[in-house]
Amino acid sequence: MSVEDRVLKRSPLQQNISMSVKPRAHKLTDKMVKTLQNLVPKFEDPEFGNQWHLFNRRYPGNDCNVTGVWAMNVTGSGVTVAVVDDGVQWDHPDLLANYNPKGSFDLNSNDDNPMPQYDENEENKHGTRCAGEIAAVPNDVCGVGVSFGAKFSGIRVLDGPITDSMEATAFNKHLDINDIYSCSWGPEDDAKTLDGPHPLAQAALIHGVTAGRRGFGSIYIVASGNGGNEGDNCNFDGYANSIYTITIGAVDERGDMPYYAEECASMLASTFSSGNPSGRDTRKIVTTDWTMGRSGSGTAGAGCTASHTGTSAATPLAAGMVALMLQVRPCVTWRDVQHIIVYTARHTKGTHKPKNVRSWFTNKAGLQHSAQYGFGLLDAWRLVNAAKVWRTTPMLTSFSPPTIGYNEKIRTNDFLRLHAAVSERDAALHRVITLEHVQVTLTIEHRKRGDIEVSIVCPSGTESLVGPNRAKDTSSLGFKDWTFSTVRCWGESSIGNFYLIVRDRGVIDHGILRYWKLTLYGSSVTPEDVQERRREVEDSYSGEKLDPASNFSIPCPPGESVPFDITEAISDRTLKLLALMSGLFVFWSIYFTIEMAFCNTDEKVLLVDPDEEVDSSDSFVDPTRAPTEHVVANNSK
Repeated sequence: MSVEDRVLKRSPLQQNISMSVKPRAHKLTDKMVKTLQNLVPKFEDPEFGNQWHLFNRRYPGNDCNVTGVWAMNVTGSGVTVAVVDDGVQWDHPDLLANYNPKGSFDLNSNDDNPMPQYDENEENKHGTRCAGEIAAVPNDVCGVGVSFGAKFSGIRVLDGPITDSMEATAFNKHLDINDIYSCSWGPEDDAKTLDGPHPLAQAALIHGVTAGRRGFGSIYIVASGNGGNEGDNCNFDGYANSIYTITIGAVDERGDMPYYAEECASMLASTFSSGNPSGRDTRKIVTTDWTMGRSGSGTAGAGCTASHTGTSAATPLAAGMVALMLQVRPCVTWRDVQHIIVYTARHTKGTHKPKNVRSWFTNKAGLQHSAQYGFGLLDAWRLVNAAKVWRTTPMLTSFSPPTIGYNEKIRTNDFLRLHAAVSERDAALHRVITLEHVQVTLTIEHRKRGDIEVSIVCPSGTESLVGPNRAKDTSSLGFKDWTFSTVRCWGESSIGNFYLIVRDRGVIDHGILRYWKLTLYGSSVTPEDVQERRREVEDSYSGEKLDPASNFSIPCPPGESVPFDITEAISDRTLKLLALMSGLFVFWSIYFTIEMAFCNTDEKVLLVDPDEEVDSSDSFVDPTRAPTEHVVANNSK
């Protein structure tokens, strides 16, 4: 499989740029905030004027809203973003100054150099392009990154067969150095694949959010996928379904959902990327390009491209904006980042296409969500200001209420509706007062998996289509312990009846729901707390607390040292010893099996101590019985 198939086509500030307006030493007015946000930095980078995702003159407002943050000298300083991809050309003149070799590794070649390898199809340029979106240096080459003061590292893993252990290593590599992991890849976007992180990678994600960033948790950002035109949905992508990742979708420069972008109920937010290939006046992303190809140059001059596309281009922008947040408040936890995104994402309807407008839903917590946009567009000004004033979210808790309904038939053109109840006592006991992620894990047998449709309904009545039917998915394997996830009930009360609704949209045979489990993730935050936090976040948009003249800061706890690097816990010598021991055990098992299969009946009987008294009522074996009638009465052999 090629990399293209795997990848989801998914220096100090003052020395490099100048601003026409400086931050004031007194309270910022709304007019001053608007002026800051509309600042156009005077970079010497020749393609900065074409980086519309950073400042959009053609469609004002449809950009990352980052220039005002830069004016406050917030550029991602002190933060490292790991680009987990097919390698990064780190010695590129637009990247070299921001390269962090201490956070880098090459899992394909097993060395510390993540430099991509040249290939005939020139596919291994993907990681270099993503790195440029994040941390391209202000100079006289190409453009700049959204967090051009941040460092980046490269973790090369996609240039070759990838295993569960390689993914796990990538997710945990150099946890003490890397703060954010940008992953612009995932399963096939063919509307028939069902795949996600396997056990080791799942364990690595959990370890990362637990031990990364000195205990505040590594930030994992994943692309929603490019299978929209095929009819795919990112709820069939286990990386996008995980509670430990931030799933990012794409919009074009008009704010519309592109043809390739996937929908799903687990999408947290969206940001900018390319639009439709024809018939629309929308541009692609301008970023750094590798110089290792045959031509040695990109579509926008040497080492630069104007054709980066897909949710692959949206994900690094999200990673860069999170880096800006971590600069102003390094101790926000991985869950704090999710909460801030939920509260600050900008509602958009694009060009008001009916489909885009209808996709929005307001839940009972007052939060708007769309399966196309998530909670909305990422806005750097809002994210950074909210991070500056954010109070740490209470501990994550979870609860799985008892479920009713096993081995239930799912009839064609009909539906199955099952419920699980959460009482006030349950919510208080498990401290799941308000919801964040809601997951359902189920096993369904069906001759055509794509006929099945799965929905979750929260007690408020908020419904999430977590598993739409997919016409191209003709697999007869069904769902085996597959987990669907939704964030549409975020901030709502957990008390009441949850419903699982399973429909069979096909015409062939019925399916069987063998098993299902509901898992609620949330915290002790009350509905009143949710509204109070929303008010605090909205008040922060004035920029008053971000203004250096205010001297505002909330003390950060020191954090804890990472106990060990999970990827280095087992040495090569230990692995060889384990492999040798495993071989010996296999040999012994085969020998014992052969011995027991071919020894005669008398020898088997003599395995019993001849001096031991045997109870004839339940343990006696008659040695005169034929071997075919041999009975082992003692089941504890």
